[in-house]
Amino acid sequence: MEEKDLKALLACPLFARQEETLGELAREGLKSPLCSVRLFEKGEMIYGPSHFERSLGVLSEGQCEVTKETADGRQLVMSRLGTGVMFGAAALFNREEVYPTEIRALSRCRVIFWPEELLQALFRREIRLAEAYISYLCGRVHFLTRRIDALTAGSAERKLASYLAEQAQPRLEGGYFLRWSSAASLSRTLNIGRASLYRAIDQLTAEKLIQKESKTLCIPDMERLKKYLEEEILL
Repeated sequence: MEEKDLKALLACPLFARQEETLGELAREGLKSPLCSVRLFEKGEMIYGPSHFERSLGVLSEGQCEVTKETADGRQLVMSRLGTGVMFGAAALFNREEVYPTEIRALSRCRVIFWPEELLQALFRREIRLAEAYISYLCGRVHFLTRRIDALTAGSAERKLASYLAEQAQPRLEGGYFLRWSSAASLSRTLNIGRASLYRAIDQLTAEKLIQKESKTLCIPDMERLKKYLEEEILL
């Protein structure tokens, strides 16, 4: 067991309450022969439709990307995961033979795998751990609902605003930001054309809802952006 693995576990939703009992379960689980830690190189598939196991993964190091293939064969970016984030819940407590998304390493990744058998044993011992898992699953339902809202939002401006409201991260100097690698990648994520993306950026910038700084989109006032989305719904 490495210290960074324990630190990542204590940051994940199952153990984030920082209660002593849950911390001990995290340590115990890491020492279990059922638990494994594996490395994945950049670009390597971690989970895929026919490449997965009945385990919950926790990122101890690195970043990975979750995508889903659309009806026309494109890869739609669902989310990006960083240290302390869990994945793989869709593989647990069911016997579906196809995993719904593809997860690939964006950098060298270190992943802790907690198999279903180990989780069941710990859930039976500590009800608060089971409650934390249920809370996590409920949060995933809300996240997926918001992603569906963003993809079916209608106008390019609304799709972009919805995505920013969901994915942007806090800035140390205030406000929020989202870095994007390329217009092509972001337009695919939003399921809109590149020209529509640029128009949406220009429109939201003109309304002072966002600011463009090279490959970064900044949101100075998140509450104002959310109010804009609410008003769009009413329209």
